[in-house]
Amino acid sequence: MSQAETALWSGNFTSDENNWRNYWDEPSAVDFFIVQELTGNPDGFTSIYLYKERGIDKFFFGPVWDFDKAYNNDNRRANLFNDLMVHRGFFTMDGSKPWNEPEVNWHGRMWEDPRFRRAVRDRWNNKKNELRLAASRILNDEPQRMEHSISANFTRWDVSEQALYDAMPAPATYEQGITTLKNYINVRFSYLDGLFNSEQ
Repeated sequence: MSQAETALWSGNFTSDENNWRNYWDEPSAVDFFIVQELTGNPDGFTSIYLYKERGIDKFFFGPVWDFDKAYNNDNRRANLFNDLMVHRGFFTMDGSKPWNEPEVNWHGRMWEDPRFRRAVRDRWNNKKNELRLAASRILNDEPQRMEHSISANFTRWDVSEQALYDAMPAPATYEQGITTLKNYINVRFSYLDGLFNSEQ
């Protein structure tokens, strides 16, 4: 990890001899980046799982998790529709390191590499239609499939007025929550599509 971070935060982190890709798996970093940005997850770039594959001396990103504040559900930051989450994070738990310091924001550093930005653009363009169709299918079909469970859940636990720490106010109804999610995803898709395809 020390070697990987030293390479990533070095002055010549994109050079052939000291390239950060010698220690970090770029395809998994790209996928991780897209997932966190599409969902608008402000905790996504500090709440991270990594793994290694036997015989490969690189860190791989995943699995993804910790989406309780995603989809504009964070009252600590206003309007998370049109900004990159990699630029909108927080200090470390003890407040000692800002978001853009080593050991805090690996993806922020990767985003400074034009080659990484092109890889994000290419992967996004390859997957965006599939992602959009999947989001639409889930938000349209799953509420119908789960109709009885949703009704029973709200009968037993009426969480519509529940205030959660750091979260936005809960929607008044399940249907309103789905509408809010659909709106967020539509706006977010348009924003990211324009941003990623403006990168050279």
